[in-house]
Amino acid sequence: MAVATETGTTAHGLTGDNGADMAMVSITAPDGTTVLPLFTSVAALSAWRNDARPVPVVAPQAAQAAVQEGCTALLLDPATPSEEGGPILLPRSVLWALAQGRTWIPRTAIPRSWRCSTGSQRSLPPR
Repeated sequence: MAVATETGTTAHGLTGDNGADMAMVSITAPDGTTVLPLFTSVAALSAWRNDARPVPVVAPQAAQAAVQEGCTALLLDPATPSEEGGPILLPRSVLWALAQGRTWIPRTAIPRSWRCSTGSQRSLPPR
């Protein structure tokens, strides 16, 4: 979230930001996990918090910031009403794939022969 640190007035009397600080906002769930909220539009951001200022960021950059801050998931459009499907939780595997610039492959799409007996995944062959 951008917060103005210094404002100025133009020759036409308009006030604008001369400087701003950025802060990443995260949400802590009741179980203690931390998620990064992401928004698909300015309207979705305003529905969540109308005083927030939009800062466009590409998904991989947001995911990298989330990993650095210890977030375990991404929450897409957190203010979406349940009657419209509610917010979308993108789990840790999606977060890490985005942060690393990889294509996310759902576990169900991985052939059983590539999985370890413990249930964890082996490295997948390059595509």
